[in-house]
Amino acid sequence: MMDRALDLLLLEPRRLVLLGHAFIRTGSFLLVTGVVGWAATSVISVVTGMATRERPEVALAEVMAGLPIWWVPETPAGYSIALCCSAVGGWAIHVGRVYHRAAVLTSATQTKTHATHSLPRTCRSPGLAFLQR
Repeated sequence: MMDRALDLLLLEPRRLVLLGHAFIRTGSFLLVTGVVGWAATSVISVVTGMATRERPEVALAEVMAGLPIWWVPETPAGYSIALCCSAVGGWAIHVGRVYHRAAVLTSATQTKTHATHSLPRTCRSPGLAFLQR
């Protein structure tokens, strides 16, 4: 099963780049919703505190009652997951572009006769050693 998924992504690197963009957008969306949720709870806490002279703790579930907010990050762990999602997306975009460059170069060298073309410096990594044969 994993082999089929890898073949699907690596045979056409554009899919890996698109997956990376989806991860970055998801992580960014989670970060923005977390900040908006924090701002909403802070504003309501401050406004309530001005009226009662003490600042109460307001939960996001109280502010947005009736809405599913289980996916909104409220703790450092939630923000870390959102950042990791964005980081994985950036990594997937980078790897997809490297594989695309390597695929273009290998197809170009296969069409030339007596080609002495080597991979560019960015493609010389242990993960791409099979392309340097």
